[in-house]
Amino acid sequence: MAWKLTKMNLVIRGVEGDIRVGDSYHDDKFYDMRFDFVTSNPPFNDSEWGAERIKPDDPRLRVNGFKVPVPPNNNANYMWILHFIYHLAPKGKAGFVMANGALSAGGVEGEIRMAIVRADLVYGIVACPSKLFYNVSLPVSLWFVRKEKPEHMKGKVLFINAKDLYTPISRRQNEMRDEHIARIADKFRLFENGELERIDEVGFAKVATIEEIAKNGYVLTPGRYVGVKLDLDDESFDEKMRVYSEELSNLLKEEEELTRKVRGVMKSLGYEV
Repeated sequence: MAWKLTKMNLVIRGVEGDIRVGDSYHDDKFYDMRFDFVTSNPPFNDSEWGAERIKPDDPRLRVNGFKVPVPPNNNANYMWILHFIYHLAPKGKAGFVMANGALSAGGVEGEIRMAIVRADLVYGIVACPSKLFYNVSLPVSLWFVRKEKPEHMKGKVLFINAKDLYTPISRRQNEMRDEHIARIADKFRLFENGELERIDEVGFAKVATIEEIAKNGYVLTPGRYVGVKLDLDDESFDEKMRVYSEELSNLLKEEEELTRKVRGVMKSLGYEV
């Protein structure tokens, strides 16, 4: 079914492709190929995926020469990430969707993430809104990886918190509109052009160094780095408190009136409250 859907997608878009059916974990149909660009939306949190069948000398278990452990059998997220990195050409780039758990998972996954960050392969992480997919409501993240960074990007990662960039289109579905995507793309464009001083935006975007990431335990959750934007305006604290106090006073009076009415109704029915 996946093969048929892929063929249909390519035909609709007028694109040709070499599509092969196989088990990417254990039967890589493109094992000897490297690509300039890799994009993917792999299965999230795939369990019982056959970690025991991965051989110790599997070339995907090397990150820029460093050996990493086999990802746990209860979650294949990092097997996919290692798979994408392995297939990148020397100057290749990868962009893929990933479950948010991969940003901060500990144990073996944390070890692999640390190796990937220390190898300076990650250049961008975007936290996305929830309900973007038809079949899952969980929020996801976008990872951007490149084998070789330009000089001004080395040792740095662009974090974007785009969790609030969406338009609800139904109770179960959110959508990122063109203007939302453009706002994210603008930050990456600045990063590509080396205009780092124009990127940082509290609550939304931040270029962090690998040293900063190390201090955060190699966690890649954007919220750790972009900070929180305070919603401040020209109203003074005293003025706001005066307004809030009046609103609270009115609410308490309404509560007393409603309580009196309820007691009256209950009493008319022969019950004392």
